[in-house]
Amino acid sequence: MNTMSSQSNAERGHAMLVALGVLVVLALIVGSTLNAVSARYKTALRTAAWEESLLAAESGVDMTVAQLAGLLPDVQLNSSGVTLGTSTPSLALVTGLKLEPGGLNLLNGVTVSLTMDPLVHGGEGATTSISTVSIDVLPLDQLLNGQLLSSLTGLLTGSQASSVNLLRLRSTGTVYLPGSSRVADVSKLDQKLMRLALVYDPATGKKVSTPFVSRQIEVLLKPVFPFEKGVATEGALKAPGSGTIFDSFNSASPLTSTNGLYDSAKRRSNIQLSTNGPDITMNGTVYGNVATNGSNLVKDAHITGTVNNSYFRPLPTVKAPTWTVSASTVTGTKYVTAGALLTPSQYKFNSVNGTLHVTANALGILGNLIGQVPVVGSVVSSEADIYVTGNFTGTIIVDPGVKARIYVQGDVNIGANQLQNNSQRAAELQIIGLPPADGTARSINIDTTNNPIASIYAPTHNVTLTGTGDFSGAISAAQLQVQNGVDIHFDEALALEPGLILGYELVSWQELQTITP
Repeated sequence: MNTMSSQSNAERGHAMLVALGVLVVLALIVGSTLNAVSARYKTALRTAAWEESLLAAESGVDMTVAQLAGLLPDVQLNSSGVTLGTSTPSLALVTGLKLEPGGLNLLNGVTVSLTMDPLVHGGEGATTSISTVSIDVLPLDQLLNGQLLSSLTGLLTGSQASSVNLLRLRSTGTVYLPGSSRVADVSKLDQKLMRLALVYDPATGKKVSTPFVSRQIEVLLKPVFPFEKGVATEGALKAPGSGTIFDSFNSASPLTSTNGLYDSAKRRSNIQLSTNGPDITMNGTVYGNVATNGSNLVKDAHITGTVNNSYFRPLPTVKAPTWTVSASTVTGTKYVTAGALLTPSQYKFNSVNGTLHVTANALGILGNLIGQVPVVGSVVSSEADIYVTGNFTGTIIVDPGVKARIYVQGDVNIGANQLQNNSQRAAELQIIGLPPADGTARSINIDTTNNPIASIYAPTHNVTLTGTGDFSGAISAAQLQVQNGVDIHFDEALALEPGLILGYELVSWQELQTITP
């Protein structure tokens, strides 16, 4: 009896030891599994944070571009950099940085840094990300190379390239990591790839208080100017006359112009006619390319370049100026004096029914006299911005050496010899059509009998050219109607005309392997 009891107790003890051993093995297996799963889970969260840091960097670029675009057209380009026009109202960015008149003057070599408000979201893993963006100006002529030039289609090189700058945005997206800062949780390859700042910041070598991951991208943006292509419309483009000619020249070069004027013997084939719709009638000769959105236009002998029926490029509208100057009406002859370069004088009129004569300031007149600059193609030394809230039905005279920008919200009707651009450069007389207050389409009618020279950007106006003369410059409109006998010559010097900016286009995008503080 006692022997059997001892044997039973021994068997029970042995079974317990076996059970304990099995439990220990199971616990080791479970612990090892949990440890592996936990490490991989933490690696997955850190990988997700690494991907999110790139999204944060791209979001920083998007927000910065949106804020800058919100200031247009009061951001202007010149050979020294980017300058806000004096009419710019104060605007607070999401970063808290205020852009006021003259508040953002990015000269070459000067950088402005913006830190966006933190982006916070719920869920597991990293929940907070920050974007820091630096903005600086890069002169185009210092960046010209084969790869970049291939991206800058439509841009010119040489002397014009030296007057244009690109915006460079370097955006750093930073995401704070959850959990401990143990390096052992991440493989060496993952650590090298993602450049995690667990204990030390790889960019600075300094110890970090909170683990994070950062990625940085560099984006180059090209300003979009209003007169880059030649002829552009949102809707119908009608040129039914078989004798109509569309071609180009360059007033900045004696090889492609005579005294800066169009010369058919020096004709070039670099004009582009484009419409964002399918409605196009083109029976004349185009020395260049034609682009439509959905038409069935076919290339033939009348088109020397290409035909693209899958084209679309929006024509942004221009906001009305916010000048506080008092308005008046021009019925007789009104003389207005232009201001200095980069600080144009500003005038506002309810309507113009008489003659508006824009003259150079005293320094500009003296400079032309001392320098013995010829009347045709004189050096620009004065600028004037003129805002007409109503209709312009009179005469515009622009003296040599003066650049005049006329913003018109109403209709424009200019008869023969009523558009007198005495500098004889399309860049020196710009007509900017503004969206009408009531939303109805407006019109611009120009008689070309005396060969007017101007540049027109009016995406809310229907433009009609009548007469039998030549129009030299560029035209962007809601619709364009060209009467038979009218020829249009695109001045290629307008393509990089500094001044009014409509927006920004992407030139290049790259992720930087080494983060620049």
